[in-house]
Amino acid sequence: MAETRSLYLRPHARARALARIHKTVKNIPWPELDAACMDYCLTCMRVPEHLRPSDGSGKPLKAPYQRHIVLCLCERYNMTKEQAWNHPYAEARCMYDVYQESRGDESLASETVQRHTDEVLEKRFTEKK
Repeated sequence: MAETRSLYLRPHARARALARIHKTVKNIPWPELDAACMDYCLTCMRVPEHLRPSDGSGKPLKAPYQRHIVLCLCERYNMTKEQAWNHPYAEARCMYDVYQESRGDESLASETVQRHTDEVLEKRFTEKK
């Protein structure tokens, strides 16, 4: 976490971090790098899908959902605000969804619907090539 904060606090820290990343990836062949990025997007950024109520009974959140996730992590999982903001998004979102489901939220999509969504996303990523 200290390194994350240093990207904002230390002069030239972002430029140095980007230079390190560039040094690592510049020798990787483009198709291999593209495949790695696609794999990252399909696995690490995936979160459970929620169904919208068809009867219009659901109401939109007034505060940004990220703040709801941070509040949940702080209250339910005893994290500090800094820990919650620096927690990996996909894991934090899953923890939030589990908490909401335990409180009676029934909007999580079934496994079949989620699998279909994953297939559509994967198809969309692979068709762009």
